[in-house]
Amino acid sequence: VDMGSGADFDSDNVDHATSALVFLIVAVNGNWKLPLGYFLVKGLNSSELASLVKKCLELLHDTGVIVNSMTFDGAHTNLSMCTKLGANLNINNPQFFFPHPVSKEPVFLFYDPCHMIKLIRNTLGDKKLLIGANNEEIKWDHIKNLYNKEKKEGLKAATKLTRKHIYYYNEKMNVKLASQVLSSSVSCALTFCETLDSEFTNVKPTAEFCMIMNNAFDILNCRTKYSKSPFNLALSPSTFDKYLDFTNRFEKYVHSLMLSSGQKVIESLR
Repeated sequence: VDMGSGADFDSDNVDHATSALVFLIVAVNGNWKLPLGYFLVKGLNSSELASLVKKCLELLHDTGVIVNSMTFDGAHTNLSMCTKLGANLNINNPQFFFPHPVSKEPVFLFYDPCHMIKLIRNTLGDKKLLIGANNEEIKWDHIKNLYNKEKKEGLKAATKLTRKHIYYYNEKMNVKLASQVLSSSVSCALTFCETLDSEFTNVKPTAEFCMIMNNAFDILNCRTKYSKSPFNLALSPSTFDKYLDFTNRFEKYVHSLMLSSGQKVIESLR
């Protein structure tokens, strides 16, 4: 496959691969998924990635497959690839799609929710403190104190917190740990503890942060029309208005978040 780099990949002097790039297609109107191809690489630049994506879309088009969207993680190379394909992920002038190379229909872009929830957990866990719109403090220590209190009391406040959730540094790739920290159960437990222990004074901003991230992740990770969680129901006419309202509030909320330095989180490298 011509990756668009001009390099000779048939040469014996090519560097040994350190990772695999995989293209996977998932049906939105069926119950199947299919790997399209994989490339063993040491690294790819955005031009090479864009070339591979175009080739993949062209081949799928030849078989009659209609591609509606593309999902990827937040690696810088992926973001540059989107620009080369014709999209614009700049928050001030966004265009979250690019034209299909053959049909010219829009191909919409999504960050992988599982990767994003880990990055959000890492940001709060690494920075320890985030500042909200009204200068309220969102603290990692509140979550850490909740774990310590549960451990001391020998009772769980309906959470799944363990040592691995708090000291996650060797478990950064574990999606479940991140989603269980930024969860509705942790949010409710923090709110409950505020009524019992002075150590949990002013935890409402942290509890709200956990709940908002939980709901956003649920919306993006839902798989069924039937769920006990109000935000884990598939998009449908009955959920559209509620999800649209939440999305608008979520956008404003995320735009308001700052690091302790005063820099907006969305404008930082986080």
